[in-house]
Amino acid sequence: MQNKPPIYICPKCKTKNYSWLKRCQNCGALLLDLETRGHPKKNKNYINIFSIVLLLIVMFTLSKTIHFDSSNLNLNTNLLNLPMNKSEALQTLNFNNAITRDFSWDYNGFSYRWTVGAPIDLLNWDKSIQKTLNAYVNSKSGYGQKMLLSSAPDNIKILINSRVSNNLVSWVIEDSNLKYTNFLAEILKDHAHKSKFDYFHTAEFALSFVGSIPYEVQETQLPAQTIIENGDCDCKSVLYASILLNMGYKVSLLSYPNHMAVGIAFEDNQVIGNKLSFYNHNGTNYYYCETTTPGWGIGKLNNEMAVTTAAIYPIN
Repeated sequence: MQNKPPIYICPKCKTKNYSWLKRCQNCGALLLDLETRGHPKKNKNYINIFSIVLLLIVMFTLSKTIHFDSSNLNLNTNLLNLPMNKSEALQTLNFNNAITRDFSWDYNGFSYRWTVGAPIDLLNWDKSIQKTLNAYVNSKSGYGQKMLLSSAPDNIKILINSRVSNNLVSWVIEDSNLKYTNFLAEILKDHAHKSKFDYFHTAEFALSFVGSIPYEVQETQLPAQTIIENGDCDCKSVLYASILLNMGYKVSLLSYPNHMAVGIAFEDNQVIGNKLSFYNHNGTNYYYCETTTPGWGIGKLNNEMAVTTAAIYPIN
């Protein structure tokens, strides 16, 4: 059976025209105009040799321009080097006669693991402070509180009085725990340096660790006890501020009626990010740090704190 040539249907008058005609033989409309071109109506048995040749030319051209080297395809490490697939372990912190605990958290696309210990003697000291504080708070008479304070050593009196006034600076700088958090600070700072974190992100890296400690309502406690037994906003804020202090940061405690956070002093050129929240105190900008929630960045103020006045207690 002989193949018949394709015909074009004029878009205006619908007259059938042979494909080699440029204008409709009935109305004169331009068949090759891009806006009014007629649509070809082909016989089913007609083979468009031109289309096949054109397709072969395109395929041949692509085969010459695309070079695929299978040796470059490494989905695990080379082409898709996704940081979330990488896990890093910090240097273990342990002591003789200590209780250890394992932590894990994410920061900046990496997963971190850290085994941290706290000396049992230090934990017993921290617990004795908390026990004394609980006895004072739960005393039903002013006389009982007065007697407890009169018999307590001066350093414990200072801690109790600062807790009553909700100014926990003395808890941050308590000598034994400040020495302990210096070990934490050194390891965190060293790992941040190896990761090439700047001044801002080093502090935020330390915040990511403290944020990973589970939130648990406790009476105010010192840092070593929080490491092993968890804590709430004031416990974790005391711990974080103590770590930052050992790292060399200028910090403050931010005290609210029912909450506590930490403020870190940064110069404008040290701040990374826009629209970060801070409190100005005597010319120093203290950027808000929430310690209770994992993954909370520096300067991110929650809605409740945004409308609440904070008392600012600089530590250094």
